[in-house]
Amino acid sequence: MRVKELTEKPIPTGFWMRLGLCLGTPALLWLAFPPADLGLLAWVALVPFFVYVAIEERKGRLYRWSYVSGFFYYLVACNWIRHVGWYLVLLIALYLALYPLFFAWLVRLLIPRVGFRFYLGVPIVYAACERLREWIITGFPWFELGHTQHARLWLIQVCDLTGVAGLNLLVAGANAVAAGLVLRLLERGRAGLADKGVWGPFAGLSILLGGALAYGHWRLTPEQARRIEGPEIGLVQGNLPQDVKELEEGFSDESWHRVSTAWWRSQVLLTEAMLAGRGKSPDLIVWAETMYPWPLYTHRGEGPYPPLSDGRNRRLPHLYGWVKDGWRTSLLLGAETFEHDRVQDKYRDYNSTYLLSPGAAWEGRYDKIRLVIFGEYVPMQDEWPWVEWLVTKFSKIATPSRCRRGAQVTVFRLGAARFGTPICFEIMFADACREMVTNGANFLVTVSNDGWFKDSEELDQILAVTQFRAVENRVGIVRATNTGVSAFVTPWGEVEETLAVDGRRKEVAGWLVRRVLLRDEETFYTRHGDLLGRGCQTAALLLAAVVLGVRLRRRLNSRRARVA
Repeated sequence: MRVKELTEKPIPTGFWMRLGLCLGTPALLWLAFPPADLGLLAWVALVPFFVYVAIEERKGRLYRWSYVSGFFYYLVACNWIRHVGWYLVLLIALYLALYPLFFAWLVRLLIPRVGFRFYLGVPIVYAACERLREWIITGFPWFELGHTQHARLWLIQVCDLTGVAGLNLLVAGANAVAAGLVLRLLERGRAGLADKGVWGPFAGLSILLGGALAYGHWRLTPEQARRIEGPEIGLVQGNLPQDVKELEEGFSDESWHRVSTAWWRSQVLLTEAMLAGRGKSPDLIVWAETMYPWPLYTHRGEGPYPPLSDGRNRRLPHLYGWVKDGWRTSLLLGAETFEHDRVQDKYRDYNSTYLLSPGAAWEGRYDKIRLVIFGEYVPMQDEWPWVEWLVTKFSKIATPSRCRRGAQVTVFRLGAARFGTPICFEIMFADACREMVTNGANFLVTVSNDGWFKDSEELDQILAVTQFRAVENRVGIVRATNTGVSAFVTPWGEVEETLAVDGRRKEVAGWLVRRVLLRDEETFYTRHGDLLGRGCQTAALLLAAVVLGVRLRRRLNSRRARVA
């Protein structure tokens, strides 16, 4: 079946031209993100794909090649997941490739010609697809176009108004304008350069870009970027390999006791080394996600904290002793919680953070809300046991977790300051971090165990996204991890200091002590959330529904006319 091209005259597409256009964008996009991190390429990376979507005349071929383009991009971009299992990379690529296909379908449905509607509509449709990808099937908020600009501090300041959706629109708009220029050149040759229909949008884009840069420059002036120092925080990065953390199932009790005890001692020794020679302990010591080796057992209905009367928590007195008599400061602890439900007589598993006071009293507990699919839960694992079998068969996950979602956000107190603790991939979700800030947090401590992914680019990518979470809410963020990259991020998105040993930031053990910077204002984004992203999504889907409704009505009227 043929579809009407968006150009004024047909532009033939041979096999090699289609291949070049549909693989050119994946190659350029991959280079725009870490590890290459050539963010400037993002401003033209989508041009080949946008051109192909505009000129392809066969509907089936358009959708096939759009899917192929997306599949090859995500297959390469998500290659760091191979450390968990190659089949997961394949599954994720097969799923995520649906979004470029959906983008192509929406563009051809809503935009009749390369003109004003193209230059305005293509960025809106692209931003809408990015937002859909953020929340459908638990969400996959990696590789948003705006994330490529994390190193350009002047530019990313606009995110305190628009969220990353503003940059998605701006960068996608630049690609749409460049694609329009390429299409005019293909149609008319050099005469296309005189087309006012291209240079008008280019001028509008330049004004928007200039405005964003001017706003960013103003936001980074000393009067605006005020350094309000908060508590002093000490990060402990243990560098415990994930294969050690996952070996409990295959060890004898004696062997596991030996490994877990060594694991515990390494954390304590690093903490002791961090405090050695200091006149005063930091206000808070942070151990990363699940770096307390043994589960903490609680009882449903009897409070959120582990009682010492439960023999399963027999190692807790040692921790209390270190905190109260040795370190004499607060400790934020990442641990697995086994909560016993007396009514159903079974344990519920949570991924938690706990705050211990200098007097070794529990000050708070937060259970992770945004769980990682396959890593922390398997969809339908109770109804379809074979899904869990597939996960264990084709990945390095020995026993799939059965984590439960936390019920509510917890904001911890530390003197006059208050902080939230996004766990692991929760830092990727803007709304999750915003909720902690709206509940009173004036800085964030994100704890993570990225040992799953070795020294891959995933560690750099998640740090880059952390910069956006800081700017959106104007909060300082402390990132404490097991294997890296641990860092302090300012409220204006600058990575102020990272933990490094002999120049290496990944797969090293060490510590880092620094004061976190506090939030001193409520941003537009914090108050109102992702208005721009939701607006793009609503507009694109609503217009698609209207167009489809009109077409359906015309078909029905046509059929009635033929019958009559």
